[in-house]
Amino acid sequence: KNAKLDKFAYQFCSLLGSDKESWGFSYTGKLQHNGKSHFYGPPFGKGSVVGIYLDMWKGTLEFFVNRRPLGVAFKNLQGLQLYPMVCSTAAQSAMRIIVAVSQPVDLKLLSLRLLSTDNEIMQTLIRVPGIRISVCII
Repeated sequence: KNAKLDKFAYQFCSLLGSDKESWGFSYTGKLQHNGKSHFYGPPFGKGSVVGIYLDMWKGTLEFFVNRRPLGVAFKNLQGLQLYPMVCSTAAQSAMRIIVAVSQPVDLKLLSLRLLSTDNEIMQTLIRVPGIRISVCII
């Protein structure tokens, strides 16, 4: 909300992570925040699927490359008003949003998260008639 997007109006640079109001993940595999960057994951490029998981309950932001979790990238984001953004500094680049979901935290979701860490319970749940497999995999 408070990111200064016009600060670099006449410069060719990535805006995400350039100030304290934004957090970014670069195609080079580096995290960017407050003008600083550090290694986080593998580089990615054309054909890659990049996932983003923002957990406002825990205040964490996590990225995925080709559906592989890279771990928590940023913490202490509780209470902030955040907006998802993508940007590119490469000519003729394209991005596509595949899925966007907002799930309120409730007891059912918290219970499924806890249960999903126990393989024995998950094997039992999968055998229950009427339970969708996708519900059991979080």
